[in-house]
Amino acid sequence: MRKLFFISIIFLSFILTSCISIKKDIDTPLITKSIYDVNFSQYIEFDVEIKSYEIDGITYEMETPSKYIYLNRNVIKGNDSILIKYIDEYGRSWKETISKVYPEFQMFLWGGGDNNLTTGPNYLKKDINEIRNALQNSNSDMVVNVVADFSNDPDTIYNIYSIEGHYYETQESPYYSSEGEINSGNIQLLENYLFEMMSRSQETIKYLDIWNHGDGWLGEHDYNTDYVQKNISIDEGNYNSSLKIKEITQLLKNFQIEFDDKIDVFGTDACDMAFIEIIYEFADEINYYAGSVNEEPGDGWDYTFLKEFDGNLENLLKKQVEYYARSYEKGLDDDFYFYNDKYYAITFSVLKTDGLRDYIKDNLTENLKNILLETSGSIYISPYVANYNKLLDLNLALTDYEDFKEKFIIEKSVESEELLIGEYNYPVDYLSGIGISYKIKSSVLSDYMELQFYNDFIETGLWDFEIYN
Repeated sequence: MRKLFFISIIFLSFILTSCISIKKDIDTPLITKSIYDVNFSQYIEFDVEIKSYEIDGITYEMETPSKYIYLNRNVIKGNDSILIKYIDEYGRSWKETISKVYPEFQMFLWGGGDNNLTTGPNYLKKDINEIRNALQNSNSDMVVNVVADFSNDPDTIYNIYSIEGHYYETQESPYYSSEGEINSGNIQLLENYLFEMMSRSQETIKYLDIWNHGDGWLGEHDYNTDYVQKNISIDEGNYNSSLKIKEITQLLKNFQIEFDDKIDVFGTDACDMAFIEIIYEFADEINYYAGSVNEEPGDGWDYTFLKEFDGNLENLLKKQVEYYARSYEKGLDDDFYFYNDKYYAITFSVLKTDGLRDYIKDNLTENLKNILLETSGSIYISPYVANYNKLLDLNLALTDYEDFKEKFIIEKSVESEELLIGEYNYPVDYLSGIGISYKIKSSVLSDYMELQFYNDFIETGLWDFEIYN
């Protein structure tokens, strides 16, 4: 009886082992069936640990068996698919082909944080955490590449992405930068990284976000230490290098030539950038613009809006404005927005730009001196810089603002009075959140004259402004 029982146990064990073996032989341990056909380092994930693998005839021994294989961007480039042979923790050999696909949406964030935005509270790292949170909760195939220029921490490239329901993040050292130091005020360096990392598929929605301080069009002619403190993407660690609007415009033109496609959305997570004179410069090179005409708090955008992407770009942009507004509805810091006995508004707008140039040419009016509304914004007011410029809301400079709003404004964040520190002389809904200069200090006039807007409107008499000392 004992002998029969023992034989039964052996037979049962054999059956179970056979079943497990058959299961292992049939099921692939590969989780990552696809990677992105975009030039950044990515992971391949398995549900068992891998001991060694071979790609392109090169064998790699894992120092420690792992469920993840790190693919360098150079391995990904130039192949339509990745053929990988590998040995798992059970000693089994596998041969798999990993396909390459394009993301539905890709944001390239140029993180110019080599300044006071990362020396106290590290606002750039805070935003990177928001991006992580968004993509961890996203059901879409999305990529956000952050080229992060820090003041004290090592400059780093963050590749944060979700693919086929899985979330991953890789990090790289700056490969186009000497000694690992990114000069975020160098337009050629920005172009190098953008062209290397952006998807070349016309099906991918492309969002370029320049993250930094902003100073409108100041410094467009030349850097002037007497007044320029916060140029767009100013890099204090590289002799205050910064980007110019005309350089960014040329970058967007170069992108179209190289990719045969436009950047869909260009955004500036920075202060004082949503001037019609600035948007006019690059309106024909993009499809949408996102930004604020007023000062942004240090917290800037709320990047968790990215989790709302459902394949519809305009819906996402409306969500971006909604999240921005919601993030400042409570807990506003009066000290930050109150200076020289004035309050400053919080605004954020997204505009369509197709046809915007021609529309402004046809609808901008000159004779507005008697009805000008000075908003509570400025091109830059801070404890460091005097009030040297004034703007008015764009709606008062147009013959038919309602027509403009219907055609171009996707959404704006000034529809709730809770979003404004001070009061305007007109109902909040009447404001567009887009500014235009009407008083310009003589010492910065040379910067304004660099703009195409100046050539098209001032010299032709379509628009005028007041110069003061």
